[in-house]
Amino acid sequence: MSTTMSFTETLRVTRCWCGMAHAIPQALYNHMLEQRDNNQKQDGCYCPLGHVWIITGESELDRERAKAERLERTLANRDESLRIERASHTATKGQLTKARKRAARGVCQHCHRSFVNMAKHVATKHPGALTDE
Repeated sequence: MSTTMSFTETLRVTRCWCGMAHAIPQALYNHMLEQRDNNQKQDGCYCPLGHVWIITGESELDRERAKAERLERTLANRDESLRIERASHTATKGQLTKARKRAARGVCQHCHRSFVNMAKHVATKHPGALTDE
């Protein structure tokens, strides 16, 4: 004696964690996905061997949260890099100002002695220090 069953909905073929392939209604699968995505306790589904399985993996919400955290870390890293570059720029600017003031007072940047005619001194005593600017 055989029994015939008519089913007019869509079935989804899936696998249990044990590897058994079986078909479940698409509506049930969508319901399980919705529970996972909303961080609700999943009802679980039974495979033909009697094992209970649930849909695992990251939900869309979890993926978006992780993406937002990565973007926040990237932004924080860029802010820190910008702060470091600004501090470096400030230090370089200070050194340049110091060198300009010393040069204006006639102090040689190479031997740290004072001269009235700095250009003549550098040209004669430190010829390798001149660069084409």
